[in-house]
Amino acid sequence: MSKRKSDNNGSLLSFFKRVRKENSEETIVSESLSCESREDTVTVTDKPSSKHQRKSGIDPKWKESFPWMIVTEDGQGLLCSICKKHQRRPKKCIPGRAVWIDIPCSSIRKASLSLHKESDSHKEALLFDAAEAVTGGGIEAGFVREEDVNRSALKASMTLLYFLCKEEIPHTTKHQPLIDVAKSLGVDALNSLEKGNNAKYNSDEHKQELVKLFGETIWESIRLEIQNSVYFSIMIDESTDVSVTCQLILYVRYIKDGKSKTVFAETISIPNGKADTIKDAILTFLHKNQFPLHKLCAFGSDGAAVMVGRKNGVSTQLTNLVPHLISNHCVAHRLALAAAQAASGIRYLDKFKKIIEQLFRFYNYSAVRTASLKEIQMVLNEPAVKITEAKDVRWLSHDKAVRAVRRCLPALVTSLEYEATKGDAQAQGLSCFIQNYDFVASLHLMSDVLPVLSALSRAFQTRDGAYTMVGSLVSGTISTVKALKENPGEHFQTLPKVMSDLAEQPFKFHSPTVK
Repeated sequence: MSKRKSDNNGSLLSFFKRVRKENSEETIVSESLSCESREDTVTVTDKPSSKHQRKSGIDPKWKESFPWMIVTEDGQGLLCSICKKHQRRPKKCIPGRAVWIDIPCSSIRKASLSLHKESDSHKEALLFDAAEAVTGGGIEAGFVREEDVNRSALKASMTLLYFLCKEEIPHTTKHQPLIDVAKSLGVDALNSLEKGNNAKYNSDEHKQELVKLFGETIWESIRLEIQNSVYFSIMIDESTDVSVTCQLILYVRYIKDGKSKTVFAETISIPNGKADTIKDAILTFLHKNQFPLHKLCAFGSDGAAVMVGRKNGVSTQLTNLVPHLISNHCVAHRLALAAAQAASGIRYLDKFKKIIEQLFRFYNYSAVRTASLKEIQMVLNEPAVKITEAKDVRWLSHDKAVRAVRRCLPALVTSLEYEATKGDAQAQGLSCFIQNYDFVASLHLMSDVLPVLSALSRAFQTRDGAYTMVGSLVSGTISTVKALKENPGEHFQTLPKVMSDLAEQPFKFHSPTVK
């Protein structure tokens, strides 16, 4: 019994030793080949798979296209004379196991030579060889080679940094992780980026300096385009950042190849938001970039008194300097203000707007309530709709908010009733208000009116909109809204059916108010 057991153990041990040995040999070969897996990993075939394939072996004509090719003594492998001369190995290869330098490439195919020719290590060796030919070798050639390597590393790092900036990804925190990922994917040039502990080129100061250079380089070409434009206009807005610093945001619109082009120009820090300060900042910007003042044809801003004031507003001061200047208060902003002020003139609509805002806050500030509403929507087989925020400064937000409430009204009432049973006074008040014919009727009426105003707002925001179209668009919108009095829209037409469906459910909807 013990003998059988020992025999079995011996056979098992021999089996695992054999497997371990085979795996070890395969690992060495695979790792050595993976040093240049991007260029040299090919399948070795000893026999042709087709009648028309060339016979196996080395074709002497390959030397004409690849003069650096070296054939081993046994004729079973290929080496690279340039890579051997300058000892340019892939960065991640095992020491002494670099294909084409330490180990011959056993894939005797022309494709293997072509792939090696396009490899990063071979290109780097060619650069070193060219530098040696120019300088005659020695210390000078070494410096030239090192300069080429450093330039390639910085170029790769700057490319990754520009990508982060372009995609609006935090570059100060994501640049180094992106470099590490690129290294793991085989971007060997980045391995030469760090020069000891005191020169890693990954500090925040270095990144910010590069970002500043990016901006200056890009802006230089834009600046020349604006200078060559027949006319240009500026659009500004004033805001305050997180450090409570007053910032002036400036855009420029100009003509290029017969089409208008709008670009972000600069964010200017100003000590205060006074009209004189803003006007001086604009003039400084124009003078610094050598933009002729007589080419300034229009000025766009919001409707704040400091911007469009008749006596001392920014637009008034600029008009005194440029008499032909057209001052424009953003027409989409004016539309939003006009709609908000019109609603405020009707007491119930003003209350209706506040209820829509309260519904958003009621669910937005509570993850539990939001999850409960989603669950109720699933149970009632209603679309998963999120209550959105409605703000006067967000021009299309009221349309989206009203549409969301209308689409999930039964689930919304059920959710509020459920929260009210737990003693929530706010939920009870909101539930009572929305379970009213006036609210449901206003909801469906606004669902017909607000899309018309949203369409007008989008038309005002088109890139190449002209002043001449404003009057016709406004007149058409007014006619459409007035027509809704005689011919109700599609949503208001469904009001009787909606009220009938709601009455069949266990809600507390009140009858229409008779006045």
